[in-house]
Amino acid sequence: MIEIKSKNVFVESVYKNGYSLTQLAEEVGMSQSNLSNVLGGRNGISPKKAKAIIGVLNVKFDDLFCITAK
Repeated sequence: MIEIKSKNVFVESVYKNGYSLTQLAEEVGMSQSNLSNVLGGRNGISPKKAKAIIGVLNVKFDDLFCITAK
């Protein structure tokens, strides 16, 4: 499962790139509620969506995400 490493670091990266969380969700084809669930640790994120996010934010995968076994 792919999870957010740090909600604070994730949100900071979003804002530094000029997006709101809602705008980022729209940009990568997610609902805002799904992104919220990922940030809250209630859901993991698909590899495809994680790749889209790191592409939009121009960061490395390991900066924002970690892979956990469940």
